[in-house]
Amino acid sequence: MKLYYVYILECKDKYLYTGVTNNISRRLVEHNKGLNESCFTYKRRPVELIFHQEFNDIEQAIYFEKKIKKWSRKKKLALANNNFDLLQLLAECKNTTHSENRDFDSVRTDINLDDFIFDTQKKSKIEPVLLEELEAKKISLFIKREDQLHPTISGNKYRKLAFNIEEAKKQQKQQLLTFGGAYSNHILATAGAGYEFGFKTVGIIRGDELGNDLEKTLNNNATLRAAKEFGMQFKFISRSEYRLKNTDSFLKELELEFPNSYVLPEGGTNDLAVKGCEFIIEEKENDYDYICVAVGTGGTISGIINSSKENQRVLGFPALKGNFLEEEINKNNVNKSNWKLIQDYHFGGYAKINSELVTFINTFKEKTIISLDPVYTGKMVFGVLDLIQKDFFPENSKILMIHTGGLQGISGMNILLKKKGLPLLK
Repeated sequence: MKLYYVYILECKDKYLYTGVTNNISRRLVEHNKGLNESCFTYKRRPVELIFHQEFNDIEQAIYFEKKIKKWSRKKKLALANNNFDLLQLLAECKNTTHSENRDFDSVRTDINLDDFIFDTQKKSKIEPVLLEELEAKKISLFIKREDQLHPTISGNKYRKLAFNIEEAKKQQKQQLLTFGGAYSNHILATAGAGYEFGFKTVGIIRGDELGNDLEKTLNNNATLRAAKEFGMQFKFISRSEYRLKNTDSFLKELELEFPNSYVLPEGGTNDLAVKGCEFIIEEKENDYDYICVAVGTGGTISGIINSSKENQRVLGFPALKGNFLEEEINKNNVNKSNWKLIQDYHFGGYAKINSELVTFINTFKEKTIISLDPVYTGKMVFGVLDLIQKDFFPENSKILMIHTGGLQGISGMNILLKKKGLPLLK
């Protein structure tokens, strides 16, 4: 049985470092030899192993590692010293802003790619959506919680990145390079994947003004701040230059500036991403009459269409204005015709939102305890429930909605809502 270890090192300057590996002896040697100059421990050698715990499930190991990385220094030392009374006492203090509770750890950059692989067939749970209005319409509604696949690389981003990470590893690339706006779920997911699997990451961000005062930008933008904490390097470019991102000349310039990069398109959609999204729908879900999903670049719905059955109807709810998405979806080797785009619920376009949608998302959470993001899934669920009230679906229909994640964007959206004097998302 293969074992995995979560470990804590104490550096010569007393900083603590937390990591995870499948070979604790080898990893300790690697740290003390300083094989990776960019590693947090490189200039803090020698290091001493003060704690390790073994797991036979990599997901459990990663979860535990992330959990204790958020702990205070005192709490980590209590764990290392088996002082469980003190550990319990410290656990009672929830004030993470207190000076004694600040974490001294840094972003992990020394992961050996041989240690980890994406679980390309990872399963997510399905929950019933229990609302009174559904009973009157004789509709059974369910939601698939793809948003819970991973703490950072959640939802459709996990699916899109899975086979791309494997390909980057096969090509022996050193870093992932991709594109996105200031609140892009894909930017954060790529940064998180790089952190998780040992790649450096580069984000080409739309809006050169954001780079004028990076500290201010990061203070006001939780998405970019989290990506930065995961080690992502930013290159801010003008909107006119950003429109050239797919041209050969622009990509060649980036190749010279960031050599040995594995390039991911904006939103992450390519053939490997579509392949990953085909695993969203499982064989046991063949009895659903309708599968509903939000649409951004078209990659996620393309994979779902390919894995759906002919008797199922796949409905896509675009988050953008315009009729160009059908052509994009057809480019993704879609081999079925059992799908349709519902164009009526974009609320004015990408990232557009109003008080009606905010109220809906907040009310839905109160009734179901399920959070929805305002850019994608929130609009899709709004559309599905509105169509149910309009008798779009036949009686006794069984509907599966796909929650594609994106909840990290709520804090950034609330900043914009506050500026506009609109109610905030809970």
